[in-house]
Amino acid sequence: MSKAAKLSIIILIALLVVSLGYAGYVLTQKSTLEEEKAALQGDLDQAVDREKKNLIKMRGLEDSAKTLDEELRKEKGLSETLRKQITEAQAQADSIKKSLDEKISRLSSESESWKNRIDRITKERDELLVKLQNIPPPQPVVKEEPKPEPRSTVTAPLDADEEYWAQLLKEKAALEIEVEKLNEKISQDSLKTVELKQRNQELEMKISALESEQGIIEEDIRGKEEMVDRLSIELARTKNDKKYETTQTAKLKEENTDLRRQLRDAVSAKNALEKSIIRLTQDKVTMEKKVNQTETLIQSKIDEIWEIKDSLDESIQQSKVEPQTGNEVELPPIVVKTKGQAVNYTPGATHAGFNGTVVSINDENNFVIVDIGEVQGLRLGDALSVYRDSKYIARLEVIQVRKDIAAADIKDQWSKVRVGDVIR
Repeated sequence: MSKAAKLSIIILIALLVVSLGYAGYVLTQKSTLEEEKAALQGDLDQAVDREKKNLIKMRGLEDSAKTLDEELRKEKGLSETLRKQITEAQAQADSIKKSLDEKISRLSSESESWKNRIDRITKERDELLVKLQNIPPPQPVVKEEPKPEPRSTVTAPLDADEEYWAQLLKEKAALEIEVEKLNEKISQDSLKTVELKQRNQELEMKISALESEQGIIEEDIRGKEEMVDRLSIELARTKNDKKYETTQTAKLKEENTDLRRQLRDAVSAKNALEKSIIRLTQDKVTMEKKVNQTETLIQSKIDEIWEIKDSLDESIQQSKVEPQTGNEVELPPIVVKTKGQAVNYTPGATHAGFNGTVVSINDENNFVIVDIGEVQGLRLGDALSVYRDSKYIARLEVIQVRKDIAAADIKDQWSKVRVGDVIR
């Protein structure tokens, strides 16, 4: 087996090992990505469940907040109604109290005036009684001869006194009647005053009850407002949690999308690697077949070369043994040494139309083996040109031809011929 075939096999084996290693790495990465995907999917499901629970809780809190707002509005309306009632009751109580105070003050002044008047009348009555008690009893009248002047002087004052006292008695009786009327009126006013005071007390009690009820309602309103504040804070916290959960869910979805994309890429890479492995395996099989064919062909070529070599050796030996006749003299090839290379350059004397390569060189006998033969139309004595990278190297002359191989003598040489040079 040649070195090129061995090198090709080693390269194929190395590529196969690298492909298998990369495939194992991809499978490991795929399993890791699948585990991470499963973990992220679990986290995503948990986040979705938490979000649903938070949404249900938030809806419940919103319903509770709406209910409390309605109750609070009702309580506020009731409180406003009670405040209006209390204000109206206080205004009514103030007006009643004011009117009662005015009536009481007026009645008190009237009562005081009547008391003064009664005291004055009583005092006058007492004085009159004292005066009446100090008047001596009337004396019997002695009939004498009429004396006009003294009689007239005595009776006139007596009549006047009687009339005066009668008038006083009348006024006293009238005053007593009036005092009785005033006492009755005072008693009636006192009863009214007592009733008004009772009514005022009742109104004050009602106002105090309404104030206490207002205090209870205000405390209830404050408690409900505090509850609403707490619910609002909890609702805001729930919204923040929902926002955070939404952000985390979005991040998890993005990571899941990235992982899915990476997984798809890994699967694509795995499929590509599997295809590459299959293709490399097929190429390996093909290369092995080609290597086997090449080895067979090379072995056959080597056999042919050895046959050619043996025949050439026999020809050379025969040419050495046979004596030269006539004027024919075989001269050795002209070799000019230039910079360590043999050069005898006469281009243009070659026959074009072939395409082959130099497969072997025999420096000792100055000939080469090329990979073209009778199949390509090569004939004994044909001239061939040797090129390397489009540069003319040497001229050859075919000395032996087989089916797909030939031996050619080096005639002119611009540069040393190498294995792999192109034959045309």
